[in-house]
Amino acid sequence: MTQPPPYPSASGMSDPYASSGVGGWPAPTWVPTWDAHPPAPPFATAPPRASSAGRGPLVLALVAAAGALVGAVVAGLLVAVLFSAAAEDIGRGMGEEFSGSVDGMFGVPDEGMWSSEYVSPGPVEEHPATAPGQLGPDPVLDAYAQGCFDGDMQACDDLYYESPPMSAYEEYAGTCGGRVKQFAVMACTDLD
Repeated sequence: MTQPPPYPSASGMSDPYASSGVGGWPAPTWVPTWDAHPPAPPFATAPPRASSAGRGPLVLALVAAAGALVGAVVAGLLVAVLFSAAAEDIGRGMGEEFSGSVDGMFGVPDEGMWSSEYVSPGPVEEHPATAPGQLGPDPVLDAYAQGCFDGDMQACDDLYYESPPMSAYEEYAGTCGGRVKQFAVMACTDLD
């Protein structure tokens, strides 16, 4: 195999390094010095540990969160105490207003529905008991009604509390077996 003639340079002279090249090309004047991959660390070394200096922001964040939580709890308790006192005052005012608006209604004396004069108005006008008749289809309630008629005032109260609202049973029990006007007494046992 024969070599090609030397490559002429720009000055027209042949290149002195042409003979040292490969395939007639000039040899490079520099050789790269980098490595494709850095050397791997030895297996005996431990992985690097996090320094304690990196924990500072985490600790500060946790302290700030705990402080905010405590502040929220204290603020909530303070608001609850203030609002409960205000709600109690509002409730008292509403109760007084309600009591004043109900006075005089339903034949209740004007001195106050919730006053002791109304709860125990004194002697109640009593009449002889009236027979219950047919008040409804319930045999248990019929037995209470018969006991009320016979003079067992506890049976009258039991009939009142066990009977359906606005039924003939309730109306009969509310008059204590026909002995008093409806709502004249709080309980028939008060007549004993």
